[in-house]
Amino acid sequence: MLASLPMLDFPAHADTTNAFWAAIVTALRQRGIDAPDQLTRAPDLMAQWQSPDLLLSQTCGMPFVRHLRGKVRLVAGVAYDLPDLRPGTYCSRIILRADAPETTLEDLRGRRVAFNSADSQSGAGALRRLILPLVPPGGAFFGQAVPTGANVASIRAVAEGRADVAAIDAVTFAFAQRYIPEAQNVRVLMSTDLTPGLPLITANDGPAEPLFHAIAEALDQIGPEARRVLLISGIVPRADADYDGIADWDQRARAHGYCDLEEPAA
Repeated sequence: MLASLPMLDFPAHADTTNAFWAAIVTALRQRGIDAPDQLTRAPDLMAQWQSPDLLLSQTCGMPFVRHLRGKVRLVAGVAYDLPDLRPGTYCSRIILRADAPETTLEDLRGRRVAFNSADSQSGAGALRRLILPLVPPGGAFFGQAVPTGANVASIRAVAEGRADVAAIDAVTFAFAQRYIPEAQNVRVLMSTDLTPGLPLITANDGPAEPLFHAIAEALDQIGPEARRVLLISGIVPRADADYDGIADWDQRARAHGYCDLEEPAA
């Protein structure tokens, strides 16, 4: 049985994440559902998300619509405690170096873009949607795409001058501003439109409804200070159709010939 909370799991607050998971486990066992004592922390998230042994994890909107629909069940969306996010939504911050002169999207044409993964809604899909009107059919916008493997690595790439721009999900950026010194060396140019937030998922035959109630109960149990650390104010119901907008924009970009940030031409 597998459980992970990779989108919440900053090493600096791992103890709080573990306490949150322990409270979820207690609430599940009170409902007669077994759960692993510890979270799985392994790099191959796609393998976890597609495992028949998955009890709970959190994915991103783009992998959900591209790879996971029909293979997992949605449990909930997270309501993050950031002032410009509606419950169950999130956005990305478009970041530049603190001393960068650019002031508009058009100013970014030909620049180097860092991104965590081509399959990431926050790190790639949201930015691709934002710049799509500026991209010639079948053409490119950025001069170079720099895959980094993680949002924090993208922040560091921009801060250190190895890239000029990156899109970072708002929650990760807020965590980075707390914990990552390099985050003080970047600035936010703008934020992308709100989209349905990072979905909590279980296996196709997983106990989605009991999980929803166990997570809500656990959030009450851990208290306001732990919720502040994790930037969570609650959870909201989510349906498969809520993510149709992400899939539609992905298809629109592909039809335009802008398949991924690193492969702009079809």
